[in-house]
Amino acid sequence: MPKQTFFNLEMKKRNTIIESAINEFSEKNYEQVHLSTIIKNAHIPRGSFYQYFEDKKDLYMYILDIIKEKKMTYLSDGFNRSDIDFLDQIELLYELGIIFAIDHPKYVKVFDKLLNNKNDIYHQLIAQNLEMAVEYYQAIIIKNIELGKVRADIDPKTLAQIVSELTSNVTIQDLDLNNPKESYQKMKARIKHIINILRKGIQNE
Repeated sequence: MPKQTFFNLEMKKRNTIIESAINEFSEKNYEQVHLSTIIKNAHIPRGSFYQYFEDKKDLYMYILDIIKEKKMTYLSDGFNRSDIDFLDQIELLYELGIIFAIDHPKYVKVFDKLLNNKNDIYHQLIAQNLEMAVEYYQAIIIKNIELGKVRADIDPKTLAQIVSELTSNVTIQDLDLNNPKESYQKMKARIKHIINILRKGIQNE
């Protein structure tokens, strides 16, 4: 986390540093990002950076926290919808994820690079978050099995892993930011098709 000296800065200066970091981390893998570029674009002396953060990893983890918190504000309505069935909830969460991606493409690019890179930070942060998501979905699936809304022979953990991967897999390659409405409709149609497969299965009766 940033040092207190960072939070003592005026908001405009903090945002300049954050924006400079997001620009770099959204275009390059973590290992390829140079602090010198971030510092130069943020218009701060190199010595000042180390008054705000311990190192590049400290800054990177802070950026990931910002993105995660922002995404959760988008997904919160989906997580709180206990009044709809499980697959409808998954579809809603995915749609909210699409809206987040369209509104914040650079944020999605940062996470996309982390997911594809699978470095030590991925295993430290993302793998842990995915495990928590699986536990969350598994609890909902078990509840739906008990209510008779999901087949009793379904393994809750396996299905939870499938939907966890599904809802986290909104990638920047799927987005056409020049045509956001068309992009949204295309991705929404895809998730509806996937949900339909989950709902009805693939075997011809």
